[in-house]
Amino acid sequence: MMAALYPRRILVFRPGAIGDTLLSFPALLALRRRFPGAEVWGVGNAAALRLAAAHGIIDRAEAFGAAWVSDLFGDPPVRSAWLATFDLSIVWMHTREAAADLAARLATAGVGTVLPLVSFPAPGSRCHLADHLLATLEPLGIAGPRPDVSLALPGDGERLVILHPGAGGRHKRWPAAHFACLADRFADLGLPVAVTRGPADAAAVTAFLDQVRRARPIVLEELDLVDLAAILGRARLFIGNDSGITHLAALAGAPTVAIFGPYDPVYWAPLGRHVAVLDAGLRCPHRTDPRDGCRTCDMLAGLGVEVVWQAAVEMRKMVS
Repeated sequence: MMAALYPRRILVFRPGAIGDTLLSFPALLALRRRFPGAEVWGVGNAAALRLAAAHGIIDRAEAFGAAWVSDLFGDPPVRSAWLATFDLSIVWMHTREAAADLAARLATAGVGTVLPLVSFPAPGSRCHLADHLLATLEPLGIAGPRPDVSLALPGDGERLVILHPGAGGRHKRWPAAHFACLADRFADLGLPVAVTRGPADAAAVTAFLDQVRRARPIVLEELDLVDLAAILGRARLFIGNDSGITHLAALAGAPTVAIFGPYDPVYWAPLGRHVAVLDAGLRCPHRTDPRDGCRTCDMLAGLGVEVVWQAAVEMRKMVS
């Protein structure tokens, strides 16, 4: 443990996608509890970090692409009176080299204490990403168990069955036709269906809408993550691919069925009270590193509609 460290201002760097950022929330909450009087800034995916700020996990969210962050990577780094007001900086980067480089730049800029950390667990460790991030904070006197994080908000509104056929990469998407089949089944039961559409989801959602026959899905789009989390938290059920929105649904309290394949859910499973993970790649020999999913096996295509439907039925029974 670092001796006699009582920071007043903490600067946390955590670049990454929405899901990566959401999985850091338990570690950020543990940091908040360890230093309750400190002002905590998060730098990374600003949309996701604004959720943390909205729930009091951090005080301010900044984009990793902000101009002042870019200035840190100038040559040579410039000392900053503003950055010198931070007593502590935590630098989670994808590699040890990248973390050490940014840490050195922050130290030159005037930050008091800098802790460079690797944001991914070691290959073969079988350690969930959220647990790994928490464990990296041990030098600050922070230890498990991992704190529970909930993004649930009180509110009224229609309780939808929400489907998310998109994902950050094609290889992470269960076929859109299968999602369309689920939508029609839910419509046959008289349940209202919605689909989420973000900037990277246009092709998947278009394919889904083209193949729906009986359902009339509501399209949820152009929402910030705070507003989307509120809708997801009221959902009757959520079914989605391995994606940031699925992580968001789980943390918001939605009964969630998460469809995995290329990436190992041992490392990446969504966090939440009601989450069922379907792992189409359970026997895949290629996904040994938490950073790299399999792009060799077409595993998701082999996951049948009936398997996902039964998981959805069981989830509804569990939370009814």
